[in-house]
Amino acid sequence: MWGRLLKVCVAMTVAAVGTTAAIEEVECECPSDQRVAVLEKMVSRLVGVVEGDSGGHLGRRVEALEQEAGMLTLLNSRLKSLEAEQRLLNEEQANARRNARRWRREVEALRREVLQPEALAERKVDPACCLSLNETMLEAVEREHEVNASLSDLRRRLHNLTHDLHDLQQQTRHHPLLLCPKPYTKVGGQCFHLLTERRNWAQSRMACREQGVAVGGHGDLATPANFTTFRVYIGALQTDSPYLWVGAMREAGKWRWVSNAAQREDLLNLPWDYGEPDNTSDQHHLCVHSLGSIKFHDCTHTAMLSAVCQVT
Repeated sequence: MWGRLLKVCVAMTVAAVGTTAAIEEVECECPSDQRVAVLEKMVSRLVGVVEGDSGGHLGRRVEALEQEAGMLTLLNSRLKSLEAEQRLLNEEQANARRNARRWRREVEALRREVLQPEALAERKVDPACCLSLNETMLEAVEREHEVNASLSDLRRRLHNLTHDLHDLQQQTRHHPLLLCPKPYTKVGGQCFHLLTERRNWAQSRMACREQGVAVGGHGDLATPANFTTFRVYIGALQTDSPYLWVGAMREAGKWRWVSNAAQREDLLNLPWDYGEPDNTSDQHHLCVHSLGSIKFHDCTHTAMLSAVCQVT
């Protein structure tokens, strides 16, 4: 019961004062008397905000948050619809390709049959059958043209759908989440989660993507916007992996984030550990030291490490 009351107050407090600091108070495992104190504190804060809201700012803020949540729900529904339509088009295209290959084989067989009159004579086949073969071959050619036209139309529809899907994904990625889905943790304005199972860099990125899809978002390795809050988050994690994968790599001598939306920070300004990055030929991927100074290193992509995922 206390947990539900706390969550209601948290939602109202977030809407009122525009902060997610209260969420961290709810996440703690506290005795019931301490939770009562937290609840009374939140209620007092909310009452103070409501009493001081003579200009109706609180109501307008709540309406804005409701509109934003509605827009996110609409975008997510549209995204799932486009993904389902894209899967159907892929299936149709695969079927059309199989039909086209089958008809091509039949046309080639008919052509070989027609172009071998001596074989017909040896088999004592009535030459009149050639007319039927020619008609069948013409029908096959026409059906092949129809299949090719259908394939072209499917490709065009698939291209347009892919373009729409990409635009919608970009909209949802650039729209920050108000609250993080489980099991992600809100860190500043981003949602992170530790994958404890050790994998190489490519496997970790795939696992992050799959987990993002599982919660209805876009997942990838973490691309922190604020290094200070990110390092505090890393320092509080319970992990036996001395290094953790994050989402950056070195290409053509230049470090870059894996997400295009994260191209906001020069990676040369990262809080690198002493002597880092090594920039050796076998160290092209970014990891963060999870112990001590909590600073960044370049690591070998085959190293088996835990990883920090992000969902948007």
